[in-house]
Amino acid sequence: MNNNYGINIGNLQSSEGIKLPLILPLSTGGFIVEYSLNKSQEALQFIQKLTLSYITALSEQLVTIHTFDFSLKNPFKELAQLKDTGIYNSYSEKKALKAYEELEELVRYRHYELLTGYEDIHSYNQNSPQKEKFHIVLWNIEHIVSQFGTVKDIKSFIEASREAGVYIIAYASDEALLSLDNNDRNEIVKSSQIISTAYSVIKINDKKTQLIAVDEQTIKLKELIKRFKFNHTVDTDSSEIYQQASDIKERLLIDSNDKSEDFLRIPIGTTLDGRTEINFSLGDRSSVYHAFIAGTNGTGKTTLINNIILGIAENFTANQVKLYLMDYKQGVEFQVFEKHPNCEHLFLDNTNLTAAITLIDEFTNLINTRSELFKDSAVSNIDDYNKNTPNKVMPRIILVIDEVQRLFSGGYKEQSHFEQQLEYVVRQGRSFGIHIIMSTQTLTGANISPAIMSQIPLRIVFKLIGSEIWKIYASNNDEPARLGKYQFIYNNEAGEKTGNTIARAMPPRDVSSILSTVISSRHKEEMIFPKISTKATATSTEEAEKRESSHDIEKVASIEIDKFQPFDLTEYSEILDKLNVTEEVATNNE
Repeated sequence: MNNNYGINIGNLQSSEGIKLPLILPLSTGGFIVEYSLNKSQEALQFIQKLTLSYITALSEQLVTIHTFDFSLKNPFKELAQLKDTGIYNSYSEKKALKAYEELEELVRYRHYELLTGYEDIHSYNQNSPQKEKFHIVLWNIEHIVSQFGTVKDIKSFIEASREAGVYIIAYASDEALLSLDNNDRNEIVKSSQIISTAYSVIKINDKKTQLIAVDEQTIKLKELIKRFKFNHTVDTDSSEIYQQASDIKERLLIDSNDKSEDFLRIPIGTTLDGRTEINFSLGDRSSVYHAFIAGTNGTGKTTLINNIILGIAENFTANQVKLYLMDYKQGVEFQVFEKHPNCEHLFLDNTNLTAAITLIDEFTNLINTRSELFKDSAVSNIDDYNKNTPNKVMPRIILVIDEVQRLFSGGYKEQSHFEQQLEYVVRQGRSFGIHIIMSTQTLTGANISPAIMSQIPLRIVFKLIGSEIWKIYASNNDEPARLGKYQFIYNNEAGEKTGNTIARAMPPRDVSSILSTVISSRHKEEMIFPKISTKATATSTEEAEKRESSHDIEKVASIEIDKFQPFDLTEYSEILDKLNVTEEVATNNE
């Protein structure tokens, strides 16, 4: 429900009865509403109307409202019904500073991590499958200076907020400002001046409603109003505002109960009180398609990953989900999955970084191949394709890379190419059924680009030290430093503190026993068993070719020898001649 025209701030009405909507573009950023005390009710209703206009213009599903008003009486009763949807927050005096600091950190994070190459969050969202939320901040100007710091701090926040997707509606009554002592009044007047130089000012008093011009657009608008003798009127009908908020609430609740599903949902723990199960989920319902898992040695990270891999075996055939497991630790963590019935390839050579590059290149080619198939079938994603071809289901592919930091450090020759291809896969993979789970116990020396991490909002973290945390989570989110053993944070909001769910991991499971049970209950055509790459089988190209030659000799010779039972050396020489193998190669392979 996007209104691409902008923010409706009332109507222009002529003496002849002509009535036109008055709309300002989203680039306006925010507003300051000043009003006389006897117009308080109208002003507060108008602020709610203004907020609802922002919600519909920005997208109902992508907006969060923050109200900083410490009045004993709720000033925004109509908006407050949106609390049920989770998008409306009002803060008490005790909680306000913390909430404001979190918004500051959000603005800083977006400017430093997301907006490189983008004008603002709008343009970022247009190019990213993982959309960032917009934030509408309602400020009672009387309260902000004493709670949120100096005028300088507020000025910096205002200047940076709009590009970062934060829109401020500040408000105050003239009489309330006059009732303050001189010091408070001076500070608040300063802050009002700062806001009014950045944002459009709307004055509501006994005489009329006024729009104060602050930029080229509003100056032209003021000239238009004066030229045609328009009056600026605002909508303050509480029943209409309540109904509009109620309609938005209903739509949001319907969306929250939609029928979209996650294709993967595996139990990995419970909340600390043990009452709620925590599931590792990928798919449309959670809007998560890749994951990043981190935790220092001994915290429970490996057990959690193993439980995810086991859960895939228990819940899916190889025709539905195929696994690629890549172990860059010591090549020992994933050895237990040598008989996993969903695993296409098991990489146990922790020295072979080229294997990851080659595999990501293959995934890139696979995306292109699947894209052509989707075009031919007139579909845009794997779910729709599989609905159209139920007898030939296209499997989802999940790559799990343990100790992934090896691929983002050292500056090896192909690193830049790998990162470029990986970014393409995580950006496009959601539609084509290709998903990446990366894990590590340390990010020391590794620099994973923000472009990659921005596509991975699901970040599961066990205990980490501060410098490691901030490579994965927002800078104000230090909760992982305080986790106990086997505790983790499940966060699918790109590390934002508001997305934290603290959980206790499930204990380790008997891998061998579970896999044996799965294999015994499954048809042969529903299983695959992995090709295994180890150090012994993944050295130089020349050695690999020799092994392949030796393998061919043994294979063909065994066939031929069966025809010559018993056989002598002459017959063996004839076999070698058939294979065109030189004496030197044969000798080297004895």
